[in-house]
Amino acid sequence: MTFKIHLPKEPTGTAQQKGVSFQRGRARFYEKPQVRVQRMTYVYALKPHRPKEPFKGPISLTVSFVYPQRKTQKMKEPLEWKGTVPDLDNLLKLFLDAMTQCRFWEDDKQIVHMEA
Repeated sequence: MTFKIHLPKEPTGTAQQKGVSFQRGRARFYEKPQVRVQRMTYVYALKPHRPKEPFKGPISLTVSFVYPQRKTQKMKEPLEWKGTVPDLDNLLKLFLDAMTQCRFWEDDKQIVHMEA
């Protein structure tokens, strides 16, 4: 199965952006609002594409995050890679969590090959 999903804006949050508070001497981690918004953006974009049944067995996955060209860069110049935050691994974690939430698979440990 192959499908493409286009999200209308840049990612605003990653899985790494967790908040922490302390209650009764214990740390409590929570999802910050911008991360929650990003997760739900992924979930709403993925839902129309989810399979009737979760994929079984090993999975190969290709994911691309495309950022708009900088306004300072002229259109004729070769495009530059985005090498700043957010990190690719943090973007992927939130996206894979959304795919798991949408039941594309039982667990993301089924992914045996991934290109990003």
